[in-house]
Amino acid sequence: MSWDFDDFLKKAEDKEETKSSDEIPVISIRNSRPSFPKWFWMAASAIIVFGLAFIFNFNQNKISDKENFVKNEVLKQKNEFIAENHNHDSQVAIHITDSASGAKKDSIFQENTIAESDVLDELLSKKSRIKKERKPKYVYNSAQRSLADSLGYKDSYVIVNGKRIDNVEEAINVTKYSFQVMAANVNEALKPKVMDNVE
Repeated sequence: MSWDFDDFLKKAEDKEETKSSDEIPVISIRNSRPSFPKWFWMAASAIIVFGLAFIFNFNQNKISDKENFVKNEVLKQKNEFIAENHNHDSQVAIHITDSASGAKKDSIFQENTIAESDVLDELLSKKSRIKKERKPKYVYNSAQRSLADSLGYKDSYVIVNGKRIDNVEEAINVTKYSFQVMAANVNEALKPKVMDNVE
């Protein structure tokens, strides 16, 4: 290959001319239309979204209908119950008149009486049902005071480090002294120790 510069330029220009005259057309690999068009997928997704919305809305209506049905049934049964039980005086558990206790009525419908008193009236004889007046009994609280004193507790002293102290200033001084002793012991414990015989 012993070329001149002129021969090289001539050869290079020839290649550029052949490229421009022999352009190769670009062929796309894809067809002009896809196998499943975009509108197909869009329609399918829209149908799915509307279907789910319809199902949830339909179920919500069922739940609210059931709730309303239950409310109406409860109110209807409540009204029927009230209509049946509106006259409390005619509903008597035991209808025996007694001179000591009077006419007995069911304790459920009486606000002031207790059910146990009606049961006791039925179980006990007439003589034991007559209630005696009881006088209130008063008790002196001196016995309780003496018990408190016998325990030995008085709020006028404190115990610091096992010593009974009656004076406030003395208690403060003993407490301060105790803290000083504790602080000194803590300082001694925290001091670094030098060990001479370390093996």
